[in-house]
Amino acid sequence: MLLTIQQQGYQHIINLIPGDFNDEQHQIIALEMSFEQIAVDWHNPTLADFKRFVGLMKTYQQDKVLLHCRLNYRASAFAYLYQTTQRGVDESIAKQEMLSVWQPEGVWLDFIKRVQEHYSEI
Repeated sequence: MLLTIQQQGYQHIINLIPGDFNDEQHQIIALEMSFEQIAVDWHNPTLADFKRFVGLMKTYQQDKVLLHCRLNYRASAFAYLYQTTQRGVDESIAKQEMLSVWQPEGVWLDFIKRVQEHYSEI
């Protein structure tokens, strides 16, 4: 699977799952891609997590990045927030993409609101 990802032109992989991914990291680096992990706690996603993601995306510029997590719930929320707070993508378009994956609730709705409020103040 990682070889297919590399062959599709991805240069960077960001994993949002907590845990030990040393084996995956070594395989990715061997394919000359970069690997970053932001261990986003499912029950407590933070603004700091998202700011770290934004920093990585600024570093990667226009490179092709694969963002993933276990069920793509974290990834879809981060992608939605990145598109709307950093890239100026229309809210309804970005939200529709996220909602095609899942319907955030509870701490994730709170997280989305916190991030949106933070970036609306900047």
